Amino acid sequence: MENNTKHQIIGQVQYEAIETGIWYILDNEGNRWRPIKFPKKLKKIGLSIKAILKESNIISFEMFGIPVQIVKYKIMDEVMDNNPTKS
Repeated sequence: MENNTKHQIIGQVQYEAIETGIWYILDNEGNRWRPIKFPKKLKKIGLSIKAILKESNIISFEMFGIPVQIVKYKIMDEVMDNNPTKS
Protein backbone atom coordinates (compact mmCIF):
# COMPACT_ATOMS: atom_id res chain seq x y z
CA MET A 1 0.00 0.00 0.00
CA GLU A 2 1.40 3.39 -1.02
CA ASN A 3 1.72 6.16 1.55
CA ASN A 4 0.64 9.54 0.14
CA THR A 5 1.35 11.56 3.28
CA LYS A 6 3.19 14.77 2.34
CA HIS A 7 5.05 17.23 4.55
CA GLN A 8 6.24 20.75 3.82
CA ILE A 9 9.39 21.44 5.82
CA ILE A 10 12.21 23.91 6.29
CA GLY A 11 15.44 22.40 7.51
CA GLN A 12 19.14 21.81 7.11
CA VAL A 13 21.00 18.99 5.38
CA GLN A 14 23.02 16.86 7.79
CA TYR A 15 25.32 13.84 7.59
CA GLU A 16 25.93 11.05 10.11
CA ALA A 17 29.01 8.88 9.68
CA ILE A 18 27.28 5.70 10.86
CA GLU A 19 27.08 2.47 8.88
CA THR A 20 27.91 3.53 5.31
CA GLY A 21 27.01 7.16 6.05
CA ILE A 22 23.55 8.70 6.12
CA TRP A 23 22.42 11.99 4.58
CA TYR A 24 19.25 13.47 6.04
CA ILE A 25 17.30 16.68 6.58
CA LEU A 26 16.81 17.98 10.12
CA ASP A 27 13.71 20.18 10.12
CA ASN A 28 12.97 23.12 12.41
CA GLU A 29 10.89 20.87 14.71
CA GLY A 30 13.73 18.38 15.19
CA ASN A 31 12.39 15.66 12.85
CA ARG A 32 14.94 13.68 10.83
CA TRP A 33 13.87 12.96 7.23
CA ARG A 34 15.92 10.45 5.22
CA PRO A 35 15.33 11.03 1.49
CA ILE A 36 15.56 8.06 -0.85
CA LYS A 37 17.94 8.95 -3.72
CA PHE A 38 19.22 12.13 -2.05
CA PRO A 39 20.22 14.56 -4.85
CA LYS A 40 23.99 15.08 -5.03
CA LYS A 41 23.60 18.85 -5.33
CA LEU A 42 21.97 18.89 -1.87
CA LYS A 43 24.76 16.93 -0.16
CA LYS A 44 26.24 19.92 1.65
CA ILE A 45 26.21 19.85 5.45
CA GLY A 46 24.29 22.83 6.80
CA LEU A 47 22.54 23.65 3.52
CA SER A 48 19.17 25.26 4.31
CA ILE A 49 16.29 24.03 2.18
CA LYS A 50 12.53 24.24 1.94
CA ALA A 51 11.02 20.99 0.70
CA ILE A 52 7.88 19.02 0.09
CA LEU A 53 8.44 15.42 1.13
CA LYS A 54 6.32 12.33 0.56
CA GLU A 55 6.59 9.51 3.07
CA SER A 56 7.88 6.23 1.65
CA ASN A 57 6.99 2.68 2.66
CA ILE A 58 10.48 1.45 1.74
CA ILE A 59 12.01 -1.23 3.94
CA SER A 60 15.62 -0.46 4.78
CA PHE A 61 18.44 -1.67 7.00
CA GLU A 62 18.96 1.94 8.07
CA MET A 63 16.91 2.54 11.19
CA PHE A 64 17.38 6.29 11.04
CA GLY A 65 14.91 9.04 10.28
CA ILE A 66 11.67 8.91 8.34
CA PRO A 67 12.15 7.56 4.79
CA VAL A 68 10.79 10.01 2.21
CA GLN A 69 10.91 11.02 -1.41
CA ILE A 70 11.70 14.63 -2.23
CA VAL A 71 8.78 15.93 -4.32
CA LYS A 72 10.06 19.49 -4.64
CA TYR A 73 12.76 21.60 -3.01
CA LYS A 74 14.22 25.09 -2.92
CA ILE A 75 17.68 25.95 -1.64
CA MET A 76 17.31 28.73 0.93
CA ASP A 77 21.01 29.60 1.24
CA GLU A 78 24.28 28.24 -0.05
CA VAL A 79 27.10 26.93 2.11
CA MET A 80 30.68 26.06 1.31
CA ASP A 81 31.17 22.57 -0.17
CA ASN A 82 32.02 20.50 2.89
CA ASN A 83 30.94 17.11 1.59
CA PRO A 84 32.75 14.47 3.69
CA THR A 85 32.07 11.63 1.26
CA LYS A 86 32.20 13.20 -2.23
CA SER A 87 29.41 10.82 -3.23
